[in-house]
Amino acid sequence: MEIKAYAPLVLALTACVPATRYEEAQSAAQVEAEGRRRAALELENTQKRLAELEASLQARQAEIDARQSALDEQQLASSIAEKERDENASLVEQLRSELSRTGEHLRSYADEKARLERELSSAQETAATPPAKPEVDPPGTEMPPPPAAEVPPAPTAAAPPPEAPPKATADLGALARGVSAALAAVGLDQKVKVASRADAVELTIGEAVLFEDDSAALRPGLMPLFVAAARLASTDPSLSGSLREANHDSKLSPTLGDERRAQLAATLKQHGLDGRIRLEPLDEPVSGAPKAYVLALRSTSGSKG
Repeated sequence: MEIKAYAPLVLALTACVPATRYEEAQSAAQVEAEGRRRAALELENTQKRLAELEASLQARQAEIDARQSALDEQQLASSIAEKERDENASLVEQLRSELSRTGEHLRSYADEKARLERELSSAQETAATPPAKPEVDPPGTEMPPPPAAEVPPAPTAAAPPPEAPPKATADLGALARGVSAALAAVGLDQKVKVASRADAVELTIGEAVLFEDDSAALRPGLMPLFVAAARLASTDPSLSGSLREANHDSKLSPTLGDERRAQLAATLKQHGLDGRIRLEPLDEPVSGAPKAYVLALRSTSGSKG
């Protein structure tokens, strides 16, 4: 009976130990869950902060790239401007050198022409001086009359007048030197053939030197040559010439030949040379277009005496 009376008490004491452990375990689980929740919040906050930092970094990198691109463009523009400035300065210097050299050639030609004119004027004066009269026979000396039977000799032909000094030849020589100097000044002395004839200085110019390929447009480098020709004509009022076509090629278009002929006429007129240099007509019909042009220049200054 006594054992049965103590049994509920023993069972109650035995049941109290597991309940305490359960509460401790439950409390530890709650603490651990709260720690995990806090850790998750901190991780989320850290990830947000990291995303914000990455976005800010990308924005700054984009701004840096934009500034670098603008700086590169400015440097490129500055480099191009400096290069153009250097090229323009070099071109101006080259043009000044060419103009100076052309002026020297023209002055040399003018001096040479003046010297030749003085020499030829002196030669003309010498040739125009009358010869000395023959000595008169001393008084008392008489020539015997011819025999009466002899037939008087036939009158001899009058002696030809003395030849005029070679003024035109000298003028052509000076003209040839002046033309060669003008060609050298514009860099065409190796492309244009200059020959001195009996009464003219001939320049043989290939169509490829005068015109652009398959075109009636004159090459830009020829403009100084026409300017030099105009100056030459202004210093020598007696300068004249003719321009004729040569070496026609049937493979070239006749229309191209007509257009080039019209272009030459317009250019001569533009520089005031149409009254001095005439375009010669063709002697007979030809096919195609010319491969070359022959310019004959003549100077008659001082040839009259």
